Amino acid sequence: MLTEPVVAANSARCPGCHAWVVVTHDRSRAISSGVAETTCPIETCKTTFEVQYHECKLWEIPQSWLKRGYFCEGELRDL
Repeated sequence: MLTEPVVAANSARCPGCHAWVVVTHDRSRAISSGVAETTCPIETCKTTFEVQYHECKLWEIPQSWLKRGYFCEGELRDL
C-alpha cells in the first residue's frame, strides 16, 4: 500500500535505458515548438534526448519518484 503523496507527472521513455524520465521545466529545455530536450538522470545512462510533448505520458506516481526524476516499468506494477 502506498503511504506517500501521489502526483501527476509527464514522462517520456529514455531511448538509452528505457526508464520513464519525468519531464519538468527544471529538467528540460524547449528546443522548438512542442519539443524539449532532457537528460536521463540515471547515473549509468545520462542519455540526452528530444521529447515531443504530445508523446509524453501522464502517470500518477509517488512524490519520491518525481523528486528522483525517473521510474522503471517494474515499479509501476508495484503500485
